[in-house]
Parts: sequence; structure tokens; C-alpha cells
Amino acid sequence: MAGGRPVGGVVARVVPDVSGLDKQFDYRVPIDMVDRAVAGALVRVPLHGRRVGGWIIAVGARSEVPDERLVPLAKVSSVGPPAGVVDLAMWTATRWGSPRAAAVLRTASPPGNVPALGAPSYRRCAVGGRRPDSRVVRLAPNDDPLPTVVEAIGTAPAIVLHPSVAACRALARRLQREGYSVAVLPEQWSAAAAGVDVVVGGRSAVFAPCPAVGAIVLIDEHDEAFQEERAPTWHARDVAIERARRCGAAVTLVSPAPTLRASSVVRCRALVR
Repeated sequence: MAGGRPVGGVVARVVPDVSGLDKQFDYRVPIDMVDRAVAGALVRVPLHGRRVGGWIIAVGARSEVPDERLVPLAKVSSVGPPAGVVDLAMWTATRWGSPRAAAVLRTASPPGNVPALGAPSYRRCAVGGRRPDSRVVRLAPNDDPLPTVVEAIGTAPAIVLHPSVAACRALARRLQREGYSVAVLPEQWSAAAAGVDVVVGGRSAVFAPCPAVGAIVLIDEHDEAFQEERAPTWHARDVAIERARRCGAAVTLVSPAPTLRASSVVRCRALVR
């Protein structure tokens, strides 16, 4: 079937980007959108007489909604967070006791529409590269964090978080001089999604697209800036630990005064690895 008519059996579950609405809805996927209608994709959907934005969180062949009541997606607008990050965002909303999954998905999404991704640009890292052990590192406030970051990255793609925007940009420039390909979030979201050695950003970068991430590093783990102030009030440290657990990555928490939470969780994780 062509011309945007629906394909029987292909159903997308969507979280609308609407304030105060904490529900999920099923839509039928038109044939010309099947290739792009994947988990994480940003879409436009009809809802209560108007078209709104939203995210596909799952695609399947069944729905509890009767077939005759399913309406088609209106548009696939952009590449969005990968499926693993979508699952992490849903976990985050539940973990911090909020039905507002849209707020977390918004944090994980590109700042503008991304029609397609370019080619990866790995230089010093590679998919399946060496993944260091998880650990907590005590580093004095005036010590240079770069050697610790380089050691923690290993040779696998990595995400590095820093609570200071200025420090993120400075660290990104230094990593580039070390020969790494780097994407700074949020403005270089599409480059990160395509694949680079290191993704650098603030607390929201814990949801960064990073294919085959092998290491996650938090600098100044104790800093209050890693705590989201709006509901759900997730903490980047705990989300990073959960993401690392899910994908088998290492997590390195750097601080002059590591929190008890960091020390206990990473110690337990090291025993499991």
C-alpha cells in the first residue's frame, strides 16, 4: 500500500509532548514512515483535534485499541534518542516517582530536528574497545582532571560529564588536541548520535546518544548541579550508574570528596564485574 495509507499490524506507542498529559497512545504507522518510525523518533500526531509533537517509545504489531479506532502518525519529524536511552528515560521517570516521562525524553532529545545522521568519526576509540573498571577517584580541586579522564575512557566510546558549561568546552578542546573526536552537547547532538570518541556535556549528557558507550565519567560528582531541579528530580550520578549497568560500561566518579552514595554503589558494582 502507498500514499501514506496505513500498514496493518505496525503500531507505534507515543508519549505526547503535552504539559499535564501523562499518558501513552497507540498510532498506526503509514507505509511511507515505516523505516523512520523507530523507538525514539520524534513525531507529530493527531490528538484531541490538533497535531502535537511526541516520541515513539515502542513499535509492535499489536494494540489494545481496536483496529478501526487507530489513527495514523501525521509525520516523523526527526531522529531522536536511541531505543536504549528511551528505556533509560522511562526508568528515570519511574525511579524518581513521576509520570512525566516527556520531561526526561525532552532532555534526551536533539535541540532541533535531525533528518538523518552522518557517518561516525572515531579516531582513538572503537566499538568494542577496552573498557576500564568502574571506580571512584579522589582528585584535589586544583588537580588537572585530563589524565584521569583519558585513563577512564580507555579505547571505547565514552561520555564525560562536568557540572560547568565553560569547563565542558575547555575539556572538549583539550581532548581534541589529544587526538579524540569530540561532540559537545547539546549543540553537537547529531554528531554524538552518529558516533564519536567522546561526548562531553553537563548533567543532561547522561542521556546523550553514544553508540556502544563503554565508559561514563562524572567530574566533580559531588556537585549539586548534577541534580535536576524540576520533576522528576533525577541525579546524573545515579542515572549514569544505571546506564552503565545496562550496557556493560564502566563508570568513573571523580571528586575531591566523593559522596557515600558514589563510593558504595561503585564498590558494589566493582564486585559484580
